Amino acid sequence: MACFIILGFLVGLTGFLMDIFEMLLVYIKDSVTKTLIDNSTVVNAGLFYALYSCMLCLIACTMTNWWGTGAMGSGVAEIIGYVNGVNYPDCINVKTLITKIFGVTLAVAGGFTVGKEGPLAHIGGNLGAVSAYFPGLDFLRNDHKKR
Repeated sequence: MACFIILGFLVGLTGFLMDIFEMLLVYIKDSVTKTLIDNSTVVNAGLFYALYSCMLCLIACTMTNWWGTGAMGSGVAEIIGYVNGVNYPDCINVKTLITKIFGVTLAVAGGFTVGKEGPLAHIGGNLGAVSAYFPGLDFLRNDHKKR
């Protein structure tokens, strides 16, 4: 029971922090663009807006393609397949978790038309697997032996 509470808290906290970080990145993009429109030309503002969005999306794509390759895809199908016994390499590990969190946040802030709901299922599966090995929480793994 305690494991589910901890996992729910971790997934909710992760989703909240992703949303805050995304809003911060979008706020920076919008405020600098508005400042450039007021103080400079519209062309400079448009160039900044496009290059900033491209930079965020490029970082997200680079992380996913070369570091955490298990984070490719929405996450729902990968978790369903993994739970049903399909051998999906790197579906559950820390690199995939970090890549999924930052990649989705940067992609959404950059303007990709991706949602956060499917990736949060994958993030929840990764957090569930990782949380079983947190130091000091070994009482959660041995809970069934007490009965």
